[in-house]
Amino acid sequence: AAIGTYAFAYSGIESIDIPASVKTLGTYAFSNASKLKTVTGMQGLTALGNYAFKNSGLTTFNVPDTIKSLGNYVFSDCYELVTVRT
Repeated sequence: AAIGTYAFAYSGIESIDIPASVKTLGTYAFSNASKLKTVTGMQGLTALGNYAFKNSGLTTFNVPDTIKSLGNYVFSDCYELVTVRT
């Protein structure tokens, strides 16, 4: 399963728990979701698409061990993002 291109772009979503069945986040999946602060779950995630979280409200992000592919500019313009953990 995947969260598709622009799926939550420009949405008012504040948090999301991504189930293990989701393997990829599409390009711009959460771009400009400025209220998005928390992303949990992600145990099955293997790929983050280009600009997946561009200009989102994330403050921290824990990269799952399952990630094999990280797109370009995944966290571009995430001015509130202070911690990315691997």
